[in-house]
Amino acid sequence: MTIQKSDYDSAFVYMSYFPDQFQKRNVLLSNIDSLQRHDKDANAMVLLDTLLNGYIYKSPKFGNKLFEIFGRMSTVSGDNIAMALLKDKPDNMKPACLNFFVDGKAQKGNYFQATTFIPDYISSSSQLSLYNTILKNEIKNKSN
Repeated sequence: MTIQKSDYDSAFVYMSYFPDQFQKRNVLLSNIDSLQRHDKDANAMVLLDTLLNGYIYKSPKFGNKLFEIFGRMSTVSGDNIAMALLKDKPDNMKPACLNFFVDGKAQKGNYFQATTFIPDYISSSSQLSLYNTILKNEIKNKSN
C-alpha cells in the first residue's frame, strides 16, 4: 500500500484542527516514527521535511524522539542534523537526546557506528548507560 498525495492532504487537514503548535509537531513526530518503523522511509521523509521546515525551523522545541528517528535513518546528513540540533538543546537534556540517537543507530544494527557517537568527555556512568543501550538493542535484534 502506498500513500497518495490526497492522503497527505487529508492528514494535514486533520492536523489543522489541533489548536497548539506542539500538538501538531508531536503528531508529525509520531507519524514519522511509525512510518519509519514500518519501512516506509520515503513517506517518513516527506513528513520529516514538513516537520523540520514547518515547525522546528520556527521553534527549537521538539520531542526527543526526533533523535531516535535520525539515528535510525543512519545517513550522514541525518547525523549532521541531529548533532546540530543536539547543540541547541539545554545541557540537562543532552544526555537523554544522545541516548535516543544512539538507541536509533543500534535499532538498525549499526552497533559500531553507534559507539562512535559516545563522547569521551561524558562521565563513565553515562558512557556505560549508552553502551548498555547498544547491547540491549543487539540482544533484541538477535532474538527477532
